[in-house]
Amino acid sequence: MTAFLNSFIPDSDPYSKVQVVGKGLGKQNTKEEETSPYRLIEPDDIKELFKTRAAFSYKGTYGHALIIAGAPQTMGAALLASKGCLYAGAGLTTASMPESGLVALNTSLPEVMFVKRKALLKNDALTKYNAISIGPGLGKGAKAEQTLAQLFALKRDFVADADALNILATRPDLMAVIEKHSIITPHLKEFDNLFGKHTNWWDRLQTARKKPYS
Repeated sequence: MTAFLNSFIPDSDPYSKVQVVGKGLGKQNTKEEETSPYRLIEPDDIKELFKTRAAFSYKGTYGHALIIAGAPQTMGAALLASKGCLYAGAGLTTASMPESGLVALNTSLPEVMFVKRKALLKNDALTKYNAISIGPGLGKGAKAEQTLAQLFALKRDFVADADALNILATRPDLMAVIEKHSIITPHLKEFDNLFGKHTNWWDRLQTARKKPYS
């Protein structure tokens, strides 16, 4: 557990050194694993989440991801998020971004498809996507806030990042209705904007555990 905490809690980094030892040494028994609220995520755990590319599969076999990101001044966020999604292994990736960024998208990532934001609000428009991310470079203005509220009303799970978190920090009503299997990805400042000021990461971890939507 000490190795896990030193790896997970940034506050301990200047005062600790983590040494990887042979498998099985110091491993928790089954009862400890069942009662502990903490888990150490190791490379093998991540590898199990990836599908092996089968010989007779095609791009549709590996899921369809939707990235809702970008504003006219922050188009790079949409491009970076889309590129990361491709790198992670999504079979299909669609970006919903301002049309002013289409030249950049088609030039740098021609394999990424495009959909207008308004089209996402139609009945069942989101059902074809296996994973939906929203927030990078989205902006914090009234239009972005309206977009987030309208999409949350469709009752889908989202990965909420960046400006989506900034909006949620000012709209607790939206945070209260986010679907239970959604994922939020706050860094230090975003976490404190959402849940109040903290002095260390251990306290942030306890706050995250106590929240009803965590």
